[in-house]
Amino acid sequence: MRTRSNLRANLVPCGGLLVPPLLWAVNTQLGQILPYVECTAHFALMGVLSFAGAVLSLAAGFWSWQAVPRNGLPASGTGFPNSVGFLGALSGLNGLVFAFTLALQGASSLMLTGCER
Repeated sequence: MRTRSNLRANLVPCGGLLVPPLLWAVNTQLGQILPYVECTAHFALMGVLSFAGAVLSLAAGFWSWQAVPRNGLPASGTGFPNSVGFLGALSGLNGLVFAFTLALQGASSLMLTGCER
């Protein structure tokens, strides 16, 4: 049980560095495939997926931001409070940047339908 809490305490601050880029990569690949489907279905699926990815990116960044030790003490299971704090803050900001990127991709997919040629 102790190993699981150590693993969680070490992975939570990294969530904002791992999840948002993965969401952005999946969204970019879907952006190459889904315009052909959207043209025939007349539904902005890419916009919905992009904005859902932005929300998930914000959630991952917020989750990492919450891992920042507020009182200068190390997070449970870690012995490096400064590095965990920096990693959590960096992950939170990374989640925010990728959420903005995903929101811009969602906005562009609402303006361009994929049927233009």
